[in-house]
Amino acid sequence: MNNLSDNTEAKFLGTSHAKIILIGEHSVVYSQPAIALPLPNVKISVLTEAMPDKQWITSRFYSGELKNVPMNMRGIKQVIQYILKSLNKRHQSFKLTIESDIPSERGMGSSAATVIAIIRSLYAFFDTKIDRDELLFIANIAETTTHGSPSGIDAATTSSHDPIWFIKHQEAYPVPLNIEATLVIADTGIKGQTGLTVGQVRDRVLSSPDVTEKIISELGQLTGMAKAQIATDDAISLGHTLSRAHHLLKSLGVSHPKLDALVKTSLENGALGAKLTGGGGGGCMIALVKTPEEALNLSHLLNRNGAIATWIQPLKKESQHIEK
Repeated sequence: MNNLSDNTEAKFLGTSHAKIILIGEHSVVYSQPAIALPLPNVKISVLTEAMPDKQWITSRFYSGELKNVPMNMRGIKQVIQYILKSLNKRHQSFKLTIESDIPSERGMGSSAATVIAIIRSLYAFFDTKIDRDELLFIANIAETTTHGSPSGIDAATTSSHDPIWFIKHQEAYPVPLNIEATLVIADTGIKGQTGLTVGQVRDRVLSSPDVTEKIISELGQLTGMAKAQIATDDAISLGHTLSRAHHLLKSLGVSHPKLDALVKTSLENGALGAKLTGGGGGGCMIALVKTPEEALNLSHLLNRNGAIATWIQPLKKESQHIEK
């Protein structure tokens, strides 16, 4: 392999961040809308630097040569190989170091965020500009390998600093946040099963199309309602909308007993609404409360009742920050 002659000491940074889906998961795969929120303080960074004679990856899951990455990183491998081929750098040596605060397989966009950061880092390493359309196109290569039939919402949100309204195969656009409310995000500690649950919903569409398509359509309608409720500062109605969405997702078979238990605990302790977020089968849930103080109290309660971690996300845009 060849070495870079002009940047042997330089390190080229690419970054991204976590995301959650407020509402619209699973139905978004079937061209219904979804609203997703970036979590900019839950970060991932990738450093690329020159390395003699090897293409090397260092991460919390694997350290070694690119050619030997495990199957669960094959999407990353495909993206890197695609970039190297498209930039005519297939034999270029490098070391790529991945550092992430995002829990994996929790519906927080870990795989998409990783790929976004890798793409940005490698393009910086090769001193090549990349526009957003190409960034998302390349990220979709990995997401298709990892999730089978991804909506694209993870890549779109982990590469954005604004909440987005997303419909598959349409241009995403920012959603204005005009609501005095706060989300509590709770991690069940159980790996989400996005690929599995997407497949389960697909099987239901084939086996029971009338019932399943009605559920998917209602989830899309709820997303439209949520958008209006956010715009008009109607937190109480938004809570009802989120809880109804959880009921429908549960009926699709994509929830988990621990998710249901945390949703129940939240609703019994003052939450305006609560639901799973992401692919389901584990992963995370979200609960809507009115104030940051209520969010802090609920986060402590959820930690005492089975959650392994919680984050607090104010929804009012000018006050957005995340506490863990």
